[in-house]
Amino acid sequence: MKRREFIINSALAIGGTALLAGCGEKKLILSENQVVKRKYKDIEVPLLGLGCMRLPMKNDEVDMQELEKMVEYCMQHGANYFDTAYMYVEGKSEIAIGKVLKNYKREDFILADKSPIYKMRTREDVRKIFNEQLAEIFKTFSANGQNVIGTRASKEQYEFVKSVLPDIEYNERAKVLTLVTNKIEKVGEIAICTGGTGDIPVAEEAAAVAEFYGSNVKKYYDIGVAGIHRLFDKIDEIKRANVIIAVAGMEGALGGIIAGMVDVPVIAVPTSIGYGTSFKGLSALLTMLNSCAEGMTVVNIDNGFNAGYSANQINRKICGVN
Repeated sequence: MKRREFIINSALAIGGTALLAGCGEKKLILSENQVVKRKYKDIEVPLLGLGCMRLPMKNDEVDMQELEKMVEYCMQHGANYFDTAYMYVEGKSEIAIGKVLKNYKREDFILADKSPIYKMRTREDVRKIFNEQLAEIFKTFSANGQNVIGTRASKEQYEFVKSVLPDIEYNERAKVLTLVTNKIEKVGEIAICTGGTGDIPVAEEAAAVAEFYGSNVKKYYDIGVAGIHRLFDKIDEIKRANVIIAVAGMEGALGGIIAGMVDVPVIAVPTSIGYGTSFKGLSALLTMLNSCAEGMTVVNIDNGFNAGYSANQINRKICGVN
């Protein structure tokens, strides 16, 4: 794009945004075909959008009714680009525009967000901002009397959140944060099996999630095909569970073998722990997807969360509780 064209387009976008943000009584008459769009990679971005640095206010809070009207007008007329940032409207812009856009399909709008450069000059600054946001999420849920869980959390994040919320707990192997305000009543039984010890972190994530949402869990680790007698020694115990989660890397055969020996649902989780031609879990994933064993469902690579959550839903349904 030539410099002159860039300046004209930028002025159009900024000027249009200002009109939309401050139109008030003076309605901006706009038809969808008037909104010029430019291709950016695979996305068509309108040059006219809504800048969220200034939002309609009422009693020092964002006037949500007025904001909903503004967003609706933009969406109806093709100006579906919304520009917000962490520091806009004293930190309220992201939250307000997020609440309104929840009423629309994600593919129907383009959202640009920014982090405050004056607060994020180093990597440590970036991590601090993200940790603060994580702590705020936990505080908000906790203040509403809800139990909270966070997955793929680092020890650094745990220590930061714990400085704000001392009751938070951390499962280091699973990398799961939990803050339990209300006692969890656990029912039924989920068996979690791994092929090898390298699969344990993913299995621990599944176990932590299943227990958090109200299921009893029994663990059977390192019982894979390399020493299949270990599986045979435990199979009678495993069969007693309402649901079985099989976690395996390398060739990923464990799920199919178990599914062929039991009459309960099996959820198979491929892991990226393998080496050589495992292709970061792809080999195990394909083995599980192509299994002849009936009654086995497969989740994505290393997706312990989804396995644990899905197993919990099945287990609790079997037990007759919601």
